[in-house]
Amino acid sequence: GLLDLAPEGLVALEEQVARQLLGQGARALFQTQAPQVAPRRAQDALEIDSNNASAYDGLGWMYFLIGEYPSAEENLIKAVELDPEMVRAHAHLGAAYYRNLNYDSAIPELEIAVDQYKDVTVANSTYFNMLGLAYYFKGEQNCDQAVPLFEKVLQSIPDDVNSLEGLDLCRAAAIGAES
Repeated sequence: GLLDLAPEGLVALEEQVARQLLGQGARALFQTQAPQVAPRRAQDALEIDSNNASAYDGLGWMYFLIGEYPSAEENLIKAVELDPEMVRAHAHLGAAYYRNLNYDSAIPELEIAVDQYKDVTVANSTYFNMLGLAYYFKGEQNCDQAVPLFEKVLQSIPDDVNSLEGLDLCRAAAIGAES
């Protein structure tokens, strides 16, 4: 048990608990009354463990949600560097690039996420739609890559407004190309 741990083990355990509490505190602050304060709590967790990819991802996503996209990108890049297998960090980084209109960078990050997610859910449909729209905004000629993504979302969520609008954009592009 805890009493059997050597002092070094106890310190490591205390740091792990502190990281969890700080991370949970940041999420709780963000979800309740103080979303502007939450990033500071996540930064506190990173001072304890600067190699915590999940904390960088959480911090980056908090910055994203409060509209601080450059700070979001910076932290999400660090999360992906620390843990290239963290699909959530790729999805979040792709979303940040997308919001900054950097479609060339958004596409590969969102492709990684969508390839790993495979099935569309309400929770991840945004990334499928962002990828489809990134293809479209990169050039209307890319609708052949965008349309299957929108259709895949609509198979799972038939009334998804973003997918319906994406399909409309591509249909209009096709009509314009025929004229």
